[in-house]
Amino acid sequence: YQRRVHGDQVQDKMSSEAEGIAPETICLYVLFVVILLIIATLGSYMLKQMGSKYIQAATFITFVGVCGGLFLKLIGKSSDLDIMENGFTDVFFLVLLPPIIFESSYNMNKKVFFTNFGSILMYAFLGTFLAAVTTTLLIYYMGYYGYSPEFSIYEAAAYGSLISATDPVSVIAVFKEIKADETLFSIIFGESIFNDAVTIVMYQTVVSALTIKGEAPIISLAVSLSSFLLIFIASFAIGLVSGFIGSYIIKKFHWLIKTEKPEALNKTEVSIMIITPILSYLIPQGIGMSGIVSILFCGYVLSQYAAENMSLQTRKVLKLMYQASAYICESTVFMFLGMSAVEFYVSYEKAGTILIVGNIVIVLVARYSNIGICSFLCNFGRSRTPIDGKNQFVMWYSGLRGTIAYILALQCAVQFKDGQGDVIILITIVYALFTLFVQASFLGPLLDVCDVKQKPALPGIVSPSLGIEDTGTCEDMKDAFAYFDQFHLKKIFTVPKEDVQEPVHVEMKLIEHPKQEKIVEGVEGKHDAQLRILHHYFDCLLYTSPSPRDATLSRMPSSA
Repeated sequence: YQRRVHGDQVQDKMSSEAEGIAPETICLYVLFVVILLIIATLGSYMLKQMGSKYIQAATFITFVGVCGGLFLKLIGKSSDLDIMENGFTDVFFLVLLPPIIFESSYNMNKKVFFTNFGSILMYAFLGTFLAAVTTTLLIYYMGYYGYSPEFSIYEAAAYGSLISATDPVSVIAVFKEIKADETLFSIIFGESIFNDAVTIVMYQTVVSALTIKGEAPIISLAVSLSSFLLIFIASFAIGLVSGFIGSYIIKKFHWLIKTEKPEALNKTEVSIMIITPILSYLIPQGIGMSGIVSILFCGYVLSQYAAENMSLQTRKVLKLMYQASAYICESTVFMFLGMSAVEFYVSYEKAGTILIVGNIVIVLVARYSNIGICSFLCNFGRSRTPIDGKNQFVMWYSGLRGTIAYILALQCAVQFKDGQGDVIILITIVYALFTLFVQASFLGPLLDVCDVKQKPALPGIVSPSLGIEDTGTCEDMKDAFAYFDQFHLKKIFTVPKEDVQEPVHVEMKLIEHPKQEKIVEGVEGKHDAQLRILHHYFDCLLYTSPSPRDATLSRMPSSA
């Protein structure tokens, strides 16, 4: 289905191109996408092994998509791109986007995140808003004075909202590889976690304002702002409640340990950790709220409380599963971005060279307003670790665009079909490709030149509950939350650590004993009682007769 919006009415009709498509043809489309994903995955791995600084994973995957689109065009199947993109927006929001957002919040480094919590919120909320407003005004007046196709204020606001979503996939990969400064890394990563959710809610707020565009501008602005706050707060609450319920259920299922059915517990844990995020996304999405904001905070709560109720093995399995799911979803979107670049919705003549080039300058200026103003405000509370000009330049340059901007631009093509929706998607794709093929290619060398490597950590005030350095802002709030988390929330939603069964990990290393006997050395584990038995057993191997050793073996638990 292709959804078309006309004012207040939403009409769903079968796309004429998609009518009568045989199941075999659909399977061929899916097979083609899977083959491209395999090529992109293997190519990205080879580039990583080669240590390439100029070609990032997202850049290569997008290039594979461009090649796929050119292949379809070469064999005369370019019309199939339109068929493949029909309904892709809905598939993205229901299938591809939730794993990306959830994985980023579930696997984030909470210690680093809360160290710079105040600065992260500043960039993610105020900074994104400043960038959106700057882009909106510049794009609107560029068309108003005749330098480009004329945009309505709603079209300019929609574009300003969607293009403010930075895509940190390539940036984070490079920062991890060169071990960038921890403060810089945590701020960019934390900003990206909230940035996507804030951008989507802002865009949805602008689109909803279309229904009241007949009102006075001040009334429309007030309604839109109140709608934004309502959607964000309600979605935030749903995400927290979903995460707490999932954590509490996993805590209560630990009775399976006492019935000697740990395998049943692992299945239950994994099932709940899959179902809970899905529910936290579908519930707000179904009632008109933001599923992105909900699943974002649900992922944090599950990571903070539910993960502590699970065995180490289950935690490792879930972490890898979430990472693999997010990687596949991100790769799919980047690939479709590259394929769309081959089949533009409008000709370059309609947009004009001035708009295409000017848009790149406008978005870079908007990003500068974000980083410059927010860094100035943040440094008032960062006396020991200020964000200097060199780090600000790296943050400005790292504002790549990708998945979220592309998908919201696809929506613009439908929601502003009678206006400049086709122009919006064109300039979005061009700017996304510019950041992925130009900015991302020189990001690694730029970080080396700027020398933003890890420095020795400055002594800070260690929070007694979270063990973090309060070198950022909002120190009182962080300490208050740490106290409440440690002495209230963890007691309700987590089981005592001694009740969480984890295997004793033994590192086997063969050494030569003076008596030419092979023994085991290097024991690591968490259960003190079992460790004492193991150590006693090793002593028996070295210094006693076989009988004490056999007696020790008979007393050893089967898990040891």
